[in-house]
This record gives sequence, C-alpha cells and structure tokens, in this order.
Amino acid sequence: MIAEQKLFLNPELTISEFASISGVHANVLSQVINSVESKLCYYFIKVKQIEEFKGVVALPENQK
Repeated sequence: MIAEQKLFLNPELTISEFASISGVHANVLSQVINSVESKLCYYFIKVKQIEEFKGVVALPENQK
C-alpha cells in the first residue's frame, strides 16, 4: 500500500496518519513494521523516501 500510493512522499506523514490510511491501530502498524522490517516506522518511511529519490536521480533525464 505505501509503495503503491507513495504515501511516504509526504514529508509530514506520521505513524498515526499511516495507520489511519491503512485501517489499523498505530501500535499494531508499528509492531508489524518493527518485526517484519526490523526498523522503526520512522526509519522505514525514510528508507522508502531515499529509494524513491535514487530512482528519480537514476533517470536519464536527470543525469545532468
């Protein structure tokens, strides 16, 4: 969901907003991310933002 909708591009995205959009309680979402990704939710979102940036920078039109 986060990757498809690119929710992580919102620089002010909070765990509460992410949980609300996902339809789960913030504590549950945080626990799932911690256990599956071995990261805090904040870092999970930041990693997704960095991955998106790397993809944009790698495009041929952005090589100059």
